[in-house]
Amino acid sequence: MAKRYLSNEAVLQFCACPYRYYLSTIKRTYPDPNDDRTWQLIATSAREAFYAHEREELSMNVTGPDRVAEAYDALTDVAVAHAISRASRHLDHIDYEAVESRVTHELSRERMVHERACRECIQRSGACGDELAHIVAHPPEMVARRIVDYRHRIVGTVSLIARLPHGPVPIQFIPWMLPTSRQEELLTMALKTNALLVSFELGEYVPLSAAYLTACDRSFYVPIDEGTKEQVKSFRSMIAECSQFSPNTSSCDTCHYISTCEYHDNGN
Repeated sequence: MAKRYLSNEAVLQFCACPYRYYLSTIKRTYPDPNDDRTWQLIATSAREAFYAHEREELSMNVTGPDRVAEAYDALTDVAVAHAISRASRHLDHIDYEAVESRVTHELSRERMVHERACRECIQRSGACGDELAHIVAHPPEMVARRIVDYRHRIVGTVSLIARLPHGPVPIQFIPWMLPTSRQEELLTMALKTNALLVSFELGEYVPLSAAYLTACDRSFYVPIDEGTKEQVKSFRSMIAECSQFSPNTSSCDTCHYISTCEYHDNGN
């Protein structure tokens, strides 16, 4: 029988956890790429890449209305590349064509809206290149911004901070349909937390916080008032009290598979 040679990655995986190596390499039990939790990471990464590179792409390549579609083709390619990169961290096997198809579909409406805005801006003001980019695109530093508020002991990443005339508005990309009542309650508190984070980071008043529900192409807004800070602090205290539970002993602490790992349970 021919010898089987292992890659360096396979050797490292076997040394770290033989049971995980057995499940992924021998049994081929890969995570389902269509699982909502997996796709949430992939789709969010694609959207954030789209917004983060939009200003640079428009600034460098759009010299007239006939170049707008070409620029957004390139942006879609960037989003697909980021989605595949994110997927490779969570999946042992990736269907590249499926990821590309789904990302292209997910971004189709946003792309249409952005292309129309670019063409209207060019026709209205004649702006191109850097001037056009600064009018229609978000600053890349306002995309996927991670913020730490040491005063209130909260941390988070805001998908997008939009600059509106009445102040900055944090927007979170969420792959939900219309939320249930319980989800809406949690979403409201999450958006209020985002508002508190952005207000602390930018030193400005935040009038609104929003979520973009990508699955149904709708937005969810929460007005921010003076009581937001105390509401967030109270909510966090309640969650902390409810989270005092024993760790899940039915899974391996090393490989994190749901079933018990006999290898590590035997002291290896």
